[in-house]
Amino acid sequence: MKSKNTKAYPKKITKQMHLFANEKTGETFSITDLEKRQAKKKRKLMQFENIYRQLGVKAQTINKQHRLIKTTPLVSDTLIKDTKGYSPQIAKQLLLFVNDETGEFFKATDLQIRQAKKKKKFIDFENVYTQAFADAKIFVIGVVIDYDDEKRTIDYLLRDLKKRIRKLGIKVLGYIGVRDIGDNKFQRHLHVLVAVNKLTMDEFGKLQGKPKENEVMETLDCLKRFHKLIWYLIHKNLYAPYKSRTYYSSLKFRLL
Repeated sequence: MKSKNTKAYPKKITKQMHLFANEKTGETFSITDLEKRQAKKKRKLMQFENIYRQLGVKAQTINKQHRLIKTTPLVSDTLIKDTKGYSPQIAKQLLLFVNDETGEFFKATDLQIRQAKKKKKFIDFENVYTQAFADAKIFVIGVVIDYDDEKRTIDYLLRDLKKRIRKLGIKVLGYIGVRDIGDNKFQRHLHVLVAVNKLTMDEFGKLQGKPKENEVMETLDCLKRFHKLIWYLIHKNLYAPYKSRTYYSSLKFRLL
């Protein structure tokens, strides 16, 4: 008879103590490497919880015990290969999850999950910059860029925009962008919001440069306009060519 594997894995223990100091206030605090790892794990679980709360799932059912148990195709693969990105994305799969602790089940489509992730990114951008924008410590620039030229990819357009901003000595704090299709002419374009350090209208005029056929740039002049544009973009349909991203953002949304 084969013996069962009874190997016991040791519990994770504290190995280091880190001391941190706040350069502005002079306050210090210490944290162990174990506490740091636990805090990082908790933060990841909270992000997971926020995504599914937006899908209407009870907050208390969201934890590390959630497990995907079934995937049901909703459409044929031949119907969803939009190589140009002119059609709004549709749900391709129905996902069934189970909470291993409570036994509760819930369903969500892959489209609902992508929409929830996009919404969370825009809300994070809004939360980080609302107060600084209200206090006139930063500027938020809105840009709409047409991208019918297939050689000019979205990544190229974003790199070019950031390069032009930084060339004038303007600091890019964070950005977020989403694909869209025009309601009348069905023009493919990219909406981008860029948070930058405070700049003068003369500097903004230099940034705009000569009028471009494929680009419109403006500064958001009030907090109401900022919030309105955020929520307008949140509720737009998702557009993207097959296996391409629908929205883009900087890795971090920083403040000055």
